[in-house]
Amino acid sequence: MAELKTLAEVQLKWPEKETEKQFLEEVLEVVNQMQKMVATILTQVRAEAKVNPINVSSVDIKTVILDVVKSHKKIIEDKKIHLTVLSEEKTYDIKTDPDMLNSIINNLFDNAVQYCQEGGLVTSKIEKLNGNIKISITNTNDILEPEDLKHIFEPLWRKSTSRTSRENTGLGLAIVKTFCELLDIKLEIKILDNKDFYAGLSIKKTNP
Repeated sequence: MAELKTLAEVQLKWPEKETEKQFLEEVLEVVNQMQKMVATILTQVRAEAKVNPINVSSVDIKTVILDVVKSHKKIIEDKKIHLTVLSEEKTYDIKTDPDMLNSIINNLFDNAVQYCQEGGLVTSKIEKLNGNIKISITNTNDILEPEDLKHIFEPLWRKSTSRTSRENTGLGLAIVKTFCELLDIKLEIKILDNKDFYAGLSIKKTNP
């Protein structure tokens, strides 16, 4: 894959025809997608095998969420999504593995904006509850049904390939579940009465 990617990148610098350029761009996109999928699968396998150690340090959850929001700015604007982040305090510090936590929140947020219809709502809320920190990410939903929840953590499962982008591997929520188990984070997924999709995390201040 690396060799094919290099060849496509080099050829793109001097394409002979516009059709050749379009073909090479598609080849490069497919290769990038394959590389991302392989990397994601390896991450999942290593996490399940507990190969990589858990590195605990201080993390501000609010900063993580705001950084994830920024990284999704383009798709939010393209889909005209109305985004709200609710929090009462300036910081929400915990001790956990920052890389795993970032992956959990990034994948949950990515799932929310991917499945949210155009012009819909995505709301994230951070609050302290019973000595823990609770995070919720909710998005308006017109595609997922309660019966889909039994499949939602299955690797490579996607309800609709037309709604999600080609970059979506269908592995994000499987990784979320694995990382939550490793960090002793309580994960809750459900369809609300108004059909919104809800993902909630309950995190101890020292985790794991």
